[in-house]
Amino acid sequence: MKTSKIVVSLIGPPGSGKGTQADFLCQRFGWAKMASGDLLRERREVDDYTGQKIGQEMAKGELVPTLVVAHLWFDQMEAIHQKGDFKGLVIDGSPRRKLETELIKGALSWYGWDDYYRVVYLNISEAESTRRLLAEHQGRARSDDVEEVLATRWRWFVEEVQPTLEDLRSRGELVEVNGEQTRPEVFNDILKALGLNAD
Repeated sequence: MKTSKIVVSLIGPPGSGKGTQADFLCQRFGWAKMASGDLLRERREVDDYTGQKIGQEMAKGELVPTLVVAHLWFDQMEAIHQKGDFKGLVIDGSPRRKLETELIKGALSWYGWDDYYRVVYLNISEAESTRRLLAEHQGRARSDDVEEVLATRWRWFVEEVQPTLEDLRSRGELVEVNGEQTRPEVFNDILKALGLNAD
C-alpha cells in the first residue's frame, strides 16, 4: 500500500501506548500527528473558563465534551493543511464516541484526506493498564488517588469507548492489536494490520 494520504486513529485504554506508537508511525513515514490529550493539556493552560474546566475534568479522569475536543481538532487540522505536502496523519486518542467518528470523517473529507482511514485498537487489560500507570505515577502522587482516577477513566472507556469500537468493527474500519507485547512487537503488528511495509 502507498503511504500517502493515510489517516490512522490509535485508540486504547489508558496506558496502552498510543502516544509511543503514534510517534513511531510519524517517524517512520513522516506523517503529522494530532493528539487529543496534548491539545487538551495545552488548552487547559489558558487561564479562562474553558481552560479551567478542562483542567478540572481531566483531574477527575472524566471525558471532556466532544464539542470542545472537536474545536481543537479543526484548528490543528487547518494548521497541518496550511503546511502542505500532506503524507498522512496519526490521530492519537480519538475517536472515543460515535459522534467523534462522524466528526473526524467529516473533517477528513473536508480536507481531502479521506482516501484511507482506519482505527487501530491497542488492546490491554484493566490490570495491565493499572500496573503501567501506577508505575508511571510512582513517587508523584498517592497510589490510592491515582487508582481512583484510573478507575474512573476505565469506567468511561468501557461505557463510552467500547461501544464506539464495536460500531467501527461492524463497519470493517477497526483493526485490533495486542498492546501487551513489547513496543517493537506492537509496532510491527500495527504495520501488518494496516498493510504497510514492516521491514
